[in-house]
Amino acid sequence: LMALFLFFIQVAICSFRYKLLLETKSKINLQYLKILRLNYIGVFFSSVLPGAVTGDLIKLIYVKKLDDHFSNTFLVSITLLDRIMGLTALLFLSGTFSFLYYSEMTSLSPRMAHVIFINGILFIGACSFFMTLIAPKKYQDIIHILFIKIPFIGKKLSDQLNPIFALREKKKDLFICFTLSLFVQFLSILTFWLLTKPFI
Repeated sequence: LMALFLFFIQVAICSFRYKLLLETKSKINLQYLKILRLNYIGVFFSSVLPGAVTGDLIKLIYVKKLDDHFSNTFLVSITLLDRIMGLTALLFLSGTFSFLYYSEMTSLSPRMAHVIFINGILFIGACSFFMTLIAPKKYQDIIHILFIKIPFIGKKLSDQLNPIFALREKKKDLFICFTLSLFVQFLSILTFWLLTKPFI
């Protein structure tokens, strides 16, 4: 029951994070309960359809109706960023605790040092991604140029980055979203621990 309660809390926090990201371009104040409902729709379809992101695709159909000013490019980019925020927080936590518990982990097996090394690289990648989000426009333009040079899909990838990089003016919202993501990942780990503890 506690794990189930924590699951509902996670979805509630993720809905608030998604609301913050959507409101960076929304012309109206979005109702939290509507975002919460759409997130539960996404969770449902992610569970019953193949693939973890299929629920997001279904959710986008409904999100479009919340504000006619939302472009398809913006919605896809923001929904992707919402997912990446969660992943970035997870990599940040895994890297941080890998270093804090280095001695304990390597005492289990010397091979754990390779896992910690990989976690360190992912940690640096997560930090670099977040710094890119809040970087000045001149540095983000360099990334745009690099993406455009990718054959076939470079221009489309660069277009998807525009709404994401535009959030550099919303640094406070980005930090709030990242903090919420850290808390959600912590609750997810706590949920897993609650469910497995009786069997250990």
